[in-house]
Amino acid sequence: EMENAPLDLTQVDPKWLRETLDASGIRWRVIVISSCFSGSFVPALQNDNTLIITASAADRQSFGCTNEADYTYFGRAFFDQAMREQNSIETAFSQAQKTVSQWETAQGFEPSEPQWSMGKNMELMLPQLEQRLFPPKAVATP
Repeated sequence: EMENAPLDLTQVDPKWLRETLDASGIRWRVIVISSCFSGSFVPALQNDNTLIITASAADRQSFGCTNEADYTYFGRAFFDQAMREQNSIETAFSQAQKTVSQWETAQGFEPSEPQWSMGKNMELMLPQLEQRLFPPKAVATP
């Protein structure tokens, strides 16, 4: 279920998202879902060419969802912090996972347990995608 009051949003479920992505012809997929119970999307979206990152396990809440927030806790930890500091999506995910865990522990929340699921072909493709996403920085010469 998608909810973001006062907006009236069309519901997105795992089956619909999988069918839509399949129909689009997008072969290599990196999907990040930052919401409560987002791990429930993993089984429907998994395939050999896909990396799926979720903010929580299928049976867990994700925290930081408010109308005033720019990000959820996971979104802030992953996109706004770790992806700015790392040159690897997996390293950024691990860093975000630790950050979220620290924030949840400090506030007494049940762990959200962010998820990582990568298909076997994506394991080979991800380094190539990361080279485009994180190009080497030019070294200034004096």
